[in-house]
Amino acid sequence: MDEFMELFGEWGLDVAGQPIPLSVEPYLGAGANGGKFGPALSRPGLPQMPQDRVIVSSTGDEETSSTAIYAPLSMAGDFPLGSRVTLRSGRVARVLGHSEPDTFGLFGFVIVSVT
Repeated sequence: MDEFMELFGEWGLDVAGQPIPLSVEPYLGAGANGGKFGPALSRPGLPQMPQDRVIVSSTGDEETSSTAIYAPLSMAGDFPLGSRVTLRSGRVARVLGHSEPDTFGLFGFVIVSVT
């Protein structure tokens, strides 16, 4: 949490002073009945909505990202492409891509684009 606080301060905290939780179900690959996902993990992140913009996904297709999630650089691997992310509102989104890391000082952040 120290790294999260260093980056985002009170912007990423709820009314109780805790990081805004995001539920991430990591994408494990395709199965016979569709995608397979790992158990849900709670990760802090700072969603910015609406963020409608066209991005090129990992498959090379153009897709529209409706939300950008700012997360500490150390947590970039916690949002694998194709994973399901449940936002605080209860909306479930899919990870489309990651930005190039933006670093400053000792810490940095990554922007995770979701549907």
